[in-house]
Amino acid sequence: MSEHTLKTFLVAVDGSKTSREALDMCCEYLMHHNDRVVVTHIFDRSKAYLPAAMQPEAIREEVEVALIPRFPHAKWELNWVPKDPQKTTRQAIMEVVHENKIDVLIVGFHGRKGPKSESTVMGTSTEYAIRSSRCPLLVHKKHFDGVFVKWYICVDGSTASQQAFKVVCGLLNAVRGDNIVLLHVDGDQDVTTALEKRYTNLLDELQVPGEFRVLIPRAGVTVVDTLVSTINESDCDIVVFGADGVTAMNQGVHFLGSVSNGLMSRTRCSCLIVK
Repeated sequence: MSEHTLKTFLVAVDGSKTSREALDMCCEYLMHHNDRVVVTHIFDRSKAYLPAAMQPEAIREEVEVALIPRFPHAKWELNWVPKDPQKTTRQAIMEVVHENKIDVLIVGFHGRKGPKSESTVMGTSTEYAIRSSRCPLLVHKKHFDGVFVKWYICVDGSTASQQAFKVVCGLLNAVRGDNIVLLHVDGDQDVTTALEKRYTNLLDELQVPGEFRVLIPRAGVTVVDTLVSTINESDCDIVVFGADGVTAMNQGVHFLGSVSNGLMSRTRCSCLIVK
């Protein structure tokens, strides 16, 4: 594998169980030697009604307890920011991202208010981060305590999916046993053959353990339905996909495509969105 490029991760915490699990995932499964993590909390003193565990001092103490035994102080930083009344919490988080030259932003699928009544609906700050973050964004959904990480990457020939593969190669730990499954939904045999050849060669060249898997959609079943059912029935820990699909690339526009949106909202595993 190529030499690891040092990275700075940003984990946004709010006192919720999901954000604490997101921090644990970052520390245990994403950070390599000499990588750094910045933990940020945007707090509002006017919300004195929040329980003690949700107050900024308690959240800070909880984060320090999680970080001190793991890393020397040079590898982590706490960034507690009082909320500007003129800005939303999500805007403040994005400012921290841009000011600290963050390589990967990590947030929970939902915040301190807990899951929505509809399980596929994400928190507003998470949705804003997906649309606004310039760096890859990992959205943590469920607790993970495996020995290694099984990465599933959705590829379709777009520039964003190529970048997704590159990002994962910089995050996975092959020594630990991490591996990649590349998923492609067959729509054009020539495209599928070219993609399989390209990625199989890349896996061999980079000495990354993995496989290229072609999915044949059933009649009347959409690309996103095919991907979602495959991922939810698999051992996938983190599914990775580009924010802009091949349609957006061909049209020269940037948006969260329908397939990306479906993967983000409907898969049960954590998601890494790459732009």
